[in-house]
Amino acid sequence: MIRKALEWRQHTMGPEAAESVAATLDLARCLRRAARDAGRVAADASSAGQSDGGDVTATVTEATVAAAAAAEAAALTDEATALDARWVAGLQRLCDRDAQEAGEASAGGAWAEQVHLLASAAAMHKDWSEALHLLTMARPAIEALHAGKGLDWAEFLSSAGESCTELRQYAEAAGYFATARAAAVALVEAGEGARCCGSLVEHDVVACWVAAMDASQAHVLSCTGDLAAASALFDSSCAQMRALTQAPG
Repeated sequence: MIRKALEWRQHTMGPEAAESVAATLDLARCLRRAARDAGRVAADASSAGQSDGGDVTATVTEATVAAAAAAEAAALTDEATALDARWVAGLQRLCDRDAQEAGEASAGGAWAEQVHLLASAAAMHKDWSEALHLLTMARPAIEALHAGKGLDWAEFLSSAGESCTELRQYAEAAGYFATARAAAVALVEAGEGARCCGSLVEHDVVACWVAAMDASQAHVLSCTGDLAAASALFDSSCAQMRALTQAPG
């Protein structure tokens, strides 16, 4: 159905239309989900084949299923990757056109900011795999846009860390949260506020954000079984937040 919608939009509106770009993204997203499903089938079949207790026929059958599912997953992934390149290129052209109409020399990383918004929408719907995929796509451009510093950059990294946590990719999540925290700490040490999403954020709020990253790390520690360290870090985070938010006296 999505393929037909894409064909219709490209035919009636042209491949450069925003509607065509959106349909290409939708199709890529569906193919990624199908690839993940096929990958799970392959993994389950492989696991079943290894535990068939010497039943040669069952083992061969499961191996055949696993191979077919793995091949399907690879083919779907390749097609989704090609579609990603198409819709990202289309989005870049749309952003460049908007910049030209506004009299700006270049759209810069505007397309990546749009991808970040798409990732946020995916996270709101708890589609963590899609959210992380989109964030990974946008990361190089977002990092360049913010020169690898600032609260916008830290917030981007935190979003990736949240998705990794939900996907139980705990080592990756810890890395994202640590880098996000470091970016925010640099702002705190500078003794000033920061800008985030175009608005000024006060110094104490940035400091609270650092404490929030500690709480996120505590969550990761609890998920990996280090409950003592998680409890200590979470208590420290809460104490920092209370100290920053409670009125004097």
